[in-house]
Amino acid sequence: MKVVHKCPIHVDLTALGMRKGADVCYFGMQDGEPMIWALVDTEEIETETRLFRFVGTGQEIRDSIKEYVGSVIDGRFVWHLYEVE
Repeated sequence: MKVVHKCPIHVDLTALGMRKGADVCYFGMQDGEPMIWALVDTEEIETETRLFRFVGTGQEIRDSIKEYVGSVIDGRFVWHLYEVE
């Protein structure tokens, strides 16, 4: 069965244990906290650790970027999320 799971993201680097093959479908703010939502297959038993870098505009990204996830506006700040190697 496929369902959407929500995971909190922290400023700087976040390591998330996710079911293998999870598809991040949205990055946004909920109640002032950054979150991602991912489509997961609940029948998949294997998990993997995935790394996400959360940075503000103008901040250096020191990692090898795997994929751009999205950006959000939070008041006067714009935040960007990347999945990194």
